[in-house]
Amino acid sequence: MNNYDFPKTAYYGKIISKKTLYSHSKITAKTKNLFIKQIEKIIWAYKLSPETTNLATSKNIAEIQVLKIQQKTQQISPTILRTIDKAILSPILFIQQYQDQQCYAIAYKHNNNISDYFTSNWSTPQSKPEQQKPNFPTAINLQSLYQSFIIDQIPHPPRQKETLEQLIKRTQQIKNLEKQINQLQKRIKTTKQFNKKVELNQNLRQINKKYHDLIA
Repeated sequence: MNNYDFPKTAYYGKIISKKTLYSHSKITAKTKNLFIKQIEKIIWAYKLSPETTNLATSKNIAEIQVLKIQQKTQQISPTILRTIDKAILSPILFIQQYQDQQCYAIAYKHNNNISDYFTSNWSTPQSKPEQQKPNFPTAINLQSLYQSFIIDQIPHPPRQKETLEQLIKRTQQIKNLEKQINQLQKRIKTTKQFNKKVELNQNLRQINKKYHDLIA
């Protein structure tokens, strides 16, 4: 995972209290309990805006928020991220931190809809030599910066002329097929009847072909 070097001018560094989030969300007791058990602190780390990035706004995006989530557990429920995303209207790039490691997570927010979350691998941030070029996406406006953040976390590179919406849809299809493949492989291992095993293997070959067509 490449760690982003956010513009120093974009630094915000304000703590968001859990109570503030609760007051801006229709939160259930179950979700509140997730925050208590899994989240240590939430920091509004950066505000990416025309003033802080020299990037123009776009039709749907005036700012991108970067939030650091200091976690009590390495794995947290997506419900936590979704609750925060619903409370803050701007697109959000999450930096999830646990002990000395971190990863990025982001969803595509469009027309009041929030996609599944795309997450990078966990890594330990490394200090860089001062002369090394900062790692930050090249963008023409905040919309293209937002799209770059999303694409960076998706494990499948976009195809030529593929839109972000098409890439997200294809990624979800790949994820569903991976789940089907794992389930079929387990069934094949436990099935003793020969004819049934042949049938399952045929299904597996068909799904594997769809899978490889989608990742090609």
